[in-house]
Amino acid sequence: MKKIILTLFTAISLTSVASAQTVTLASYDIPVSTTTISSVAGTAASGVTAGSITIGSGLTLASSAGGWRATGYNQIGQDAAALAAANTGGDYWAFSMSAQANYTVTLTGFGSVGFVGSGTSPKNYALLYSTSSDFSSPTTVVTSTINPGSTATMTTTAWTSALAATPISIAAGNTAYFRIVGYGASGTTGTGGLAGA
Repeated sequence: MKKIILTLFTAISLTSVASAQTVTLASYDIPVSTTTISSVAGTAASGVTAGSITIGSGLTLASSAGGWRATGYNQIGQDAAALAAANTGGDYWAFSMSAQANYTVTLTGFGSVGFVGSGTSPKNYALLYSTSSDFSSPTTVVTSTINPGSTATMTTTAWTSALAATPISIAAGNTAYFRIVGYGASGTTGTGGLAGA
């Protein structure tokens, strides 16, 4: 199985009681060509716990040599209502980050990740953040648009800029929850996901 490394939150200020440093917070070995792997564990920096990336309940894995893809994106709208419906409908990839005792984590950037899809894939991906695992009151950090049927890397620009402008801080002992939500598919069976190349 071909795999890639997905790096999340590059340019992170990880502050212990004694010092501050900028590090890669977490990285993930993303599978491709699979319909069976629905969760991938992360490797984290010292002072951080990286939760696994998991597929949302509204999606079904779809094998692709080009990425870790899913089908079932069913929101065709590209507005805030469609984003909210996709989020509550489980059309996302989820993960979490926790700051361990004596550490404060400040998220100021997003590392390397791409999105890939078929001609019916979501046109929009949004990064949502919440302090609760049930996402009852999520914050939209940033949204981006891709061309269906293509591979797009969008996080090194708009996503990093959004976090640099409004950093997310995680206090010691707390957890931040994230979802990458896909919406704006051209049909109710849109296929897309994390790129493998």
